[in-house]
Amino acid sequence: MSVLRALAVTFAAASLLAACAQPVPSKRYDPISFAHKPAIELDVAQVTIVNDFHPPAGLPHVESEMPVSPEQALEQWATDRLSAQGTAGEARFIIKNASVVESHLKTTQGIQGFFTKDQSEKYDGQIEVRLEVYSPGRNSDGFVVTKASRTITVPEDISVSGLRDSWYKLVQEMMLDFDAETEATIRARLRPFLF
Repeated sequence: MSVLRALAVTFAAASLLAACAQPVPSKRYDPISFAHKPAIELDVAQVTIVNDFHPPAGLPHVESEMPVSPEQALEQWATDRLSAQGTAGEARFIIKNASVVESHLKTTQGIQGFFTKDQSEKYDGQIEVRLEVYSPGRNSDGFVVTKASRTITVPEDISVSGLRDSWYKLVQEMMLDFDAETEATIRARLRPFLF
């Protein structure tokens, strides 16, 4: 009987270890979309997305680790919101900055630090876009520059999943600011190029 019991315990332990070795399924994040909003109709034949932002690899830049990077969100915004309705000309949506940079915050040390949960990292997000409109049938071209930024801090005991959720929310909120500011600026300063 003891042999059977030992085998059962061994089997249970092996099953538990195998379960622990299985990768945790990663959470899926939806694209940050603005397709639910009406398109901004431009009197051009095409809209071109140009990415002039090339961050250095590795820390303190974390864009490549994020579930949805600011760059991806900006490209999605341009696809969702800018619509070419003309027969000539071009609008160039140029991504100048789409960064999220990590910095470490001072945390409580010693015995007191053991009982304290501090905010340990800060993430500064910044985006900047230049929209240029070229229309051969007009006497002048136009452009606008729009920027948005957000900052978050996270606690030292945050999980990987929690950090990814925080990054996603950071980009969402930054894009909401960008959307409102960019539409208002386009309608105010590029009115002659709108349908």
